[in-house]
Amino acid sequence: MKRPLPKTPAQWLKEIKLAIADAADATPFAPLVGTEITADNLFHLAPVVCLKFRGKKLKGREADRVTKVALANYIANSDPEGIDHGLEQRPLMAFTLCYVTAHLALDLVDEEKAEAILTYCEEHLEEGVLLTEQPKQQPLAAVEADLFGTLIAFHKKTMTLVRESTLDDEKMKVVGDRIKTVLDNAIAEMKETKQPNVAERLDAAYEQAKRLVEELSHSDDGDKKTPAKPTKARKNKP
Repeated sequence: MKRPLPKTPAQWLKEIKLAIADAADATPFAPLVGTEITADNLFHLAPVVCLKFRGKKLKGREADRVTKVALANYIANSDPEGIDHGLEQRPLMAFTLCYVTAHLALDLVDEEKAEAILTYCEEHLEEGVLLTEQPKQQPLAAVEADLFGTLIAFHKKTMTLVRESTLDDEKMKVVGDRIKTVLDNAIAEMKETKQPNVAERLDAAYEQAKRLVEELSHSDDGDKKTPAKPTKARKNKP
């Protein structure tokens, strides 16, 4: 859904917090589809969220150009031998830089306004200002932004659980699908009840994933103990 363009640096800060929460929603299952996003490199999703919030297409020539400009600006501001603003140690500021630069690439802000937004965000972004200033009609988004670290912790625990298991690809997919279903149900319930309890719900989702991994692992053990029956028609998979 297209959002109205913020007008003041304070409004930009509010939207950036929501953008961070939106990007964080995409991280838990990224490794299962071949792309791992962590708190340290969440800035890669900033141009995508920018396009989403502005009602633009997420794929195509314009999207590619915006993404390249945003990430190139991150690299330019992270050169140890040139301009280095310590963005690797400040992932939220790194996201903010790419998010604002994406808007600059879309000609939605000029350089002067972009600089003013970045300066304001650098002063206030990690002070928790937004959490108390979020609109009342968006409590879920505000809580999600505040619990960014909780989402990343869940992501790390879940990925560690999956990686340390002995499951084959087919059963790994079963686990991934189950976790996604559990989270989708939790998100739907949060929106309906207006009671986020994000940390508790993520803990419950992790416990369900853990039990499923244990069940499937035991299934693997049972398969190994059962002697295979000889067959003439079956071919070994490559």
